[in-house]
Amino acid sequence: MRMIKDSCLLIKKFKREIALFLILIFVSIAFPINYKIDTAIGQEKYPIFSETGYLVTSSKSAILIDAHSGRVLWEKNPHKKQSPASITKIMTAIIAIENGDLKDKVVVSEEATLVGEAEVWLEEGEIITFENLIYSALLFSANDACHAIAEHIGGSVEEFIEIMNKKAKEIGAINTSFVNPHGLDNKENGDGNISTAYDIAQIARYCMKNPKFAQIVNTRMKVMPGPPSSDEKRYVTNRNKFLNKYQYANGIKTGYTIKAGSCLVASAKKDDINLIGVVLDSEPGYRDQDMINIFEYGFFKYKKIDTKVTDPFPNLIIENEGIYKEIEVNPIEKTEVLLSSEEERKLQTKIEIDDTFKLPIKGGEKVGHLNIFLGNDELLKLDISSKNDVDIKSNKVNLSEIKLSLWKHYFKILTIIFVFILVFLSFKKVINLKKVHRR
Repeated sequence: MRMIKDSCLLIKKFKREIALFLILIFVSIAFPINYKIDTAIGQEKYPIFSETGYLVTSSKSAILIDAHSGRVLWEKNPHKKQSPASITKIMTAIIAIENGDLKDKVVVSEEATLVGEAEVWLEEGEIITFENLIYSALLFSANDACHAIAEHIGGSVEEFIEIMNKKAKEIGAINTSFVNPHGLDNKENGDGNISTAYDIAQIARYCMKNPKFAQIVNTRMKVMPGPPSSDEKRYVTNRNKFLNKYQYANGIKTGYTIKAGSCLVASAKKDDINLIGVVLDSEPGYRDQDMINIFEYGFFKYKKIDTKVTDPFPNLIIENEGIYKEIEVNPIEKTEVLLSSEEERKLQTKIEIDDTFKLPIKGGEKVGHLNIFLGNDELLKLDISSKNDVDIKSNKVNLSEIKLSLWKHYFKILTIIFVFILVFLSFKKVINLKKVHRR
């Protein structure tokens, strides 16, 4: 009995410490820390984060973007001009897919067989489908296939290169310059293709929007007919081993030359978030781990946010030729954006009505824009439309009624604040009376 009594006294004495301990246990159960990153490759030399908390990679330049919006989430020397090596082939392939017929039969030229380096051993005069050439270029990084593609689409390699450079500018890769369709450097003077991590990310984002392209770069192996001189088939395997090293990877292309170093542009999807990363000139053996670190950082830090600030959208009161109209609006496009928790708190929205707006309007007709700001920077600009038909006569709103409605709204807010102050003062008075009573 005495033991129970002593225990009760002990609990009473340390009740504050015990309560704190129980709170800590509850928090650890309710909010477990589950941030885990696979750092098996290259961990000793290149940890994921530096002592100051910044992401670390061995690559000379790198970038991470949101595949949906193209927004840059992290970067390291993103505009440094470097050799893209065989990453070049993603541009060759997307032009081929967009401009050619996959069922076309292509006759291989002698020039295509002489390119060298990585190849599927095409033979002069061999007839191969255009689709198989694209698979060979993207999966096995075949230079002979790229040359054959260029001749088939452009008529000549020189004409095809002009198409490549024009396409790069259209996509927004303004610091990119191509001199060949495969990515090899000139053996005589060392000249070759030039790009940046930022440009490659934008090109990759464009390419991955094409379903056929996305399907090919996520293929592990393609079986196709062999050359005329052999009865054996070609087993064209995907040389992008990153697909097997990272569970969320779904594309797209590796690259390597002595000048370029180890390069990789990759796409990864986890839940509803799709990211694209680029690493250029990583140290030997660290390329894939660099990319894993970048993706893990992105998936941990960012999440998709629906702009609840504007959901549901407020009805707009619009003056049009002396008539005030109340219009229900909604965004034509999705309003999800990828944000970190810090950025989410800075999110602001503003609705702008088009200057050319006139009544009457049809439901679904564009009436203006929804501008989404991150601090002072515009993040997205989305079109908004009217939910319903609005004519000149119906739904007429008197300006004095609008003002009265606003005053009623403000009065409700002031009443709530006033009641809150009264309750607070009453509560404070009770506490003070108790203190006086104790004395």
